Amino acid sequence: MPSSPHRGTTESSGRVGRVRAPVGIILAERDAGLRLRLREALTAGAGISMLATTGAASTAAQLAPQRPVRVLVFGSSLGQREVLAAVDTLHRQDPDIRSLVLMRSQDEQEQHRFLMAGASGVLPCVTPPARLPRAIRALDAGEAVVPPRLLTFLLRRFRRASASWRPTQRIPEPLSSREWQVIEELAAGRTTAATAKRLGIALATVHSHLRNIYGKLGVASRTEALAVAERLRSQKLGAYSGQGARAPAVDRWRAAD
Repeated sequence: MPSSPHRGTTESSGRVGRVRAPVGIILAERDAGLRLRLREALTAGAGISMLATTGAASTAAQLAPQRPVRVLVFGSSLGQREVLAAVDTLHRQDPDIRSLVLMRSQDEQEQHRFLMAGASGVLPCVTPPARLPRAIRALDAGEAVVPPRLLTFLLRRFRRASASWRPTQRIPEPLSSREWQVIEELAAGRTTAATAKRLGIALATVHSHLRNIYGKLGVASRTEALAVAERLRSQKLGAYSGQGARAPAVDRWRAAD
């Protein structure tokens, strides 16, 4: 389903400079008291617009395509099955809409299930409220939001997958030189905003490159893209080494600033 035009652009330029549009969000939380506290915490951040609140995850997923929504927030009192179904539905209907799941469980396997269903971020429900607006802005910028323990869990999974990956596997489409440059910047730990500044391109262009990279590599997150790109890079370096040739510079990670 094509994305609505208003979601693709978060900045507009004019004679007086660039103005960033507010991040439209929908909050789903069954507990009325908690829903009110989350609403207050989320709207306390500048540049965030609360478009709707609801007590059901399915309702939020139904409302999102009809509104200028860029992020959905699912509260911790909702049932896991309900949220998983809503996240999956949303991801299939409009993958440009990001979703953040607040969870009571700190089990990495359960958190991983939500990421695989299409969630863009997972945070413990005990996350300080003041951090939530920052998480929303990070999601809107195309970044993933996960707790450190989950990130470690994901890295271990990708290392195991890399160890069992067979060299006969091939990436269907090669990355362009510019896409490799974006990968290099992200692999160095830079944000999308820092990447745009270093490469001298617009932030929206970086997001466009990321979407193309995800599609070419068949992944759904930055962490997956880096893991697959590293395998591809290693394969190409091995091929050049076997031929006694030097690999192109664009195929190497940046070693230092």
